[in-house]
Amino acid sequence: EFEKSKDLNFLEDSEILLQIALSYNKLENFKTALIYVDTGLNLRGNSLETNDKFLKFQGVLHAMENDWDSANSSFLAMNDTNQSQKFLNIIESKDNIKYKNPKTALYLSIIPGAGYYYTGYKQTALSSLLLNGLLAYATTSNIKNKNTGMAILTGVFNLSFYISNIQGAFRSAKKHNLNQENLIKQ
Repeated sequence: EFEKSKDLNFLEDSEILLQIALSYNKLENFKTALIYVDTGLNLRGNSLETNDKFLKFQGVLHAMENDWDSANSSFLAMNDTNQSQKFLNIIESKDNIKYKNPKTALYLSIIPGAGYYYTGYKQTALSSLLLNGLLAYATTSNIKNKNTGMAILTGVFNLSFYISNIQGAFRSAKKHNLNQENLIKQ
């Protein structure tokens, strides 16, 4: 509605610009939110407190876009050094994230459940190991008993669960890494 308005005088009000940027942020449209934050920063007559609000929000938006250097610059430009330092410490903590290597999880999954265990999903690891083990036992028992039809059926189930175990461990490592980064962003 406001973009179609012919009277755009309200775009010279820092509080309105901040609210518009917040709305775009909630829509996860960080680039457009940054445009309104930049516009708000360029307004004349902003108080130091208002500029700090815009700089803080600008830093957060840059972080949401994974532009950590720009986020760092925004926080350094803040007047409130105490609050600025808190945000800079959060950005520094990003370097201490313990990432899980998806390829390692993939290779560990040769042993059913080991990849899940590596990424921290211990219950899933145990259930994967048990399920794959039971299906492998059922398959070998059916082969020994010359029950070909059941051996094929349990073998196909075992293979599909085994492949899913490998893929799942790879995805869980990626999910773990993404969750760690999202904690920093929050």
